[in-house]
Amino acid sequence: TTVVMRQVQEASREEIERMKEDIKERRRRQPLISQKGFDQLPKFNGKPENYDDWRFKIGVFFSQTEDLFKLVQWAEDQAADIDEADLELYQGENRNMDLKWLNVQVFSVLSLNLQEPVLALIKGLSNSPHGNGLNAWRRVTRSRHHNRGNQSVCSSRKYTPSL
Repeated sequence: TTVVMRQVQEASREEIERMKEDIKERRRRQPLISQKGFDQLPKFNGKPENYDDWRFKIGVFFSQTEDLFKLVQWAEDQAADIDEADLELYQGENRNMDLKWLNVQVFSVLSLNLQEPVLALIKGLSNSPHGNGLNAWRRVTRSRHHNRGNQSVCSSRKYTPSL
């Protein structure tokens, strides 16, 4: 009976571990726009005086999802729009990352968080097969360097939230 009890205990431990992994996976797959804290993010309309706070808060929000902050930092640093080859190269270096899912999440967050006139920067990317979320992020964060008018984002500071 001792052997049987050990087998039952071991099976129970394995089942508990599987259940924990299932819960983690479901949480990870929960759309970012339905996660706690999304509705607390400030909307961004491109005004320079709002950029730093918006960038910091959305960066902290993204950092709550494994690998997402690292991914958007990479996108922000790209010199040109991200294409399929760029994504394949990045995926090769980050095999455990669900790049397509994360890309869609970034686009969803930005689509609901941005307001005109800065929303116009990403509207044309909605049907893009390559990196629409990452290119949207890249366009919004990089526009601060190129457009210095009243409707632009202007900041040279980068925030790296640490957990």
